[in-house]
Amino acid sequence: MAGRDRSIQQVRFLDGTEVLANILFWEEDTMIEANNILQMIPMEDMEHPDDSRMYYILKPLVLYTDDLAKITIINPASIMTVTEPSDTMVSQYRSSLAEITNAMDDGKDEGPTNVVSFDSKKRLLTEE
Repeated sequence: MAGRDRSIQQVRFLDGTEVLANILFWEEDTMIEANNILQMIPMEDMEHPDDSRMYYILKPLVLYTDDLAKITIINPASIMTVTEPSDTMVSQYRSSLAEITNAMDDGKDEGPTNVVSFDSKKRLLTEE
């Protein structure tokens, strides 16, 4: 297909996790460099249980990362299949990626988040 960005791949890991990712470099049997990795999480359609279509939520594979564009190293031995996603899936991936990235950028100026940094001098849980 002319004009298609072939670096975006749909990857299924041995444990069943499925992602869409921008593959930057693949050294067979050694490592894969990728970024902008979004996990595909299946969602049940409770309103239409007989519908044969599958619905997915896309979210960052590595939660609480500060930049999805950073390179992530993947062990190729953990992968079961790789395929080129449909044009519709690529479009949804790009849209979700832009939305998630904007939300991450907006959150950088805010105060505390739900991520607790570890400080050995402080107690994380206390009883009053």
